[in-house]
Amino acid sequence: MERTIADIALNYKLQAENYVIALRLPTDDHTLKSIIKSIFFFIHPKEKDFQAKCIACADAGAPSEFFRIAKSNEASWPAKSSSLRTLGQMCCFNERVSTKLAQDPEFGELVVSVFHPVYPIAQLWVDTCYVMNVVAAESWESHEFLRQFVDKITWLLANIKDNVIPVASCVVPATEIRANCVRFLGQLASNPANRELLAARPAVLSCLGEVARSGCVERACASAAIALANLVVLKNIDDVFPSGTMKPIIEILIQALARAVEGKDFPEGSNVFYDDWKLINGISKLVVVPGPREQLAELGLARLIQKAMERPKPNQKLYANALLCLWSLAETDFPLQASP
Repeated sequence: MERTIADIALNYKLQAENYVIALRLPTDDHTLKSIIKSIFFFIHPKEKDFQAKCIACADAGAPSEFFRIAKSNEASWPAKSSSLRTLGQMCCFNERVSTKLAQDPEFGELVVSVFHPVYPIAQLWVDTCYVMNVVAAESWESHEFLRQFVDKITWLLANIKDNVIPVASCVVPATEIRANCVRFLGQLASNPANRELLAARPAVLSCLGEVARSGCVERACASAAIALANLVVLKNIDDVFPSGTMKPIIEILIQALARAVEGKDFPEGSNVFYDDWKLINGISKLVVVPGPREQLAELGLARLIQKAMERPKPNQKLYANALLCLWSLAETDFPLQASP
């Protein structure tokens, strides 16, 4: 009988519990950061059984300890930052841990405290947005809880304008904060249950449109383009994509999809991985429109959809939107370029 990830997690139960005990013991800041770093590499996606290790750590109570550290007045901001980064990594590719985290009242308390208007540590804005991104990406069950932060995230996206934000002894790139805000909104837009709420907010459409049209990959223009594509179904396409802005956005979507079907990050070296089914989900809203449909066909959308469907164990959510895309592409005169 094939063992489940939860079964494998039992093999790491004792090690995970020891890590949590170490987090709870009184210690100096240097030792605390070393413990967090050890956990970070213990659950790194490149490690064997990393998903099982994440479950073991979550079941042992690691999230509560990371919440405590992030909200502590005694811990340094680098220790707080590391705890949130490790917490986010614990949720990566792990729906069970992400859903559990979203249901934890401590998570909501942390987000509210970090995004307080007078909160002085912008690095924790970055890290908290990162955790929210991962949770939203892995668990649609979390969206009901996360929707309450849409206005706060949109406000951050609209109001953080400087290139850098000084934080204690370091400088935080404002671009990173904005990119995390964009990815969060993009994750919510992939869920039909959130689209009416997002499309009804002009600030959301304005901010995402500005990022998408910038063509700047560091600002997560691909995530903005996906989000807008998903919201087109509820808006006039000319309002969402003004004349002359569609082609570069479509090119970004195709570039991101080409990397996603290969299991690679976009842009290369960014360590940002897009789900092929979410990209195709957004593209399926554009491909029904004649102009974008011709451009998507010319850029080889059919070939990329075929590659996505040929991947081992494709996400079940892929098929319906993939077939919708192919059906729409069949209405063009352009060769679909599918492989034999």
